[in-house]
Amino acid sequence: MFVSCNSLKSICLGSLAIRPFRVHRGTVAGRAETLLKTATMKIITLSDGSQTQVDDLDFAPLSIFTWQNHKGYAARRVGSARQHSTQWVFMASQIIHPPKGLEADHRDGNKLNNLRSNLRPATHSQNNINVARKNLTGYRGVRLQRSGKFAAQIRLNGRVRHLGTFQRADIAASAYDESAIRHHGEFAMLNFPNSKQPNARSQGD
Repeated sequence: MFVSCNSLKSICLGSLAIRPFRVHRGTVAGRAETLLKTATMKIITLSDGSQTQVDDLDFAPLSIFTWQNHKGYAARRVGSARQHSTQWVFMASQIIHPPKGLEADHRDGNKLNNLRSNLRPATHSQNNINVARKNLTGYRGVRLQRSGKFAAQIRLNGRVRHLGTFQRADIAASAYDESAIRHHGEFAMLNFPNSKQPNARSQGD
């Protein structure tokens, strides 16, 4: 039997009236919708054609400037070129405004990822730690010796500290990771950031 409905907000199917679903701000679905709207990402194109990622809330104040690619970073010049008094203002620093004496560091090492979740204040030394450097072994902090074994080493306070000698490069890389975490904490650049690393303690010379 067909049942007519007077309300335009109802959809009739047979004898069943189905009302349209509304998302209310107080519900879990409503909060999720709000988060999606506030966590959007936008792209700013630099003068050389490269692109940097920024949060939606930062796009408007940043896009009024012309940004250049300076050594891989999004940056702009300020000052007078005629008086030779220009300096670089980095986009990352303009976003998070690190305290005096600190710099803006990119957590993932991607200099053009300027999302707030990827930026943190750091000292110059900490910022230099978070730079990807790999040698011919393919691992950070690992050196192939003439003997055919692999030496693990880490630089601390400007000095290289020997961590041990190992038969395998991946074991030496694991020894470096353990030391990097112990000395550098969240700023450590690891060989095995997302996977289970081999045990270095029982296999060193």
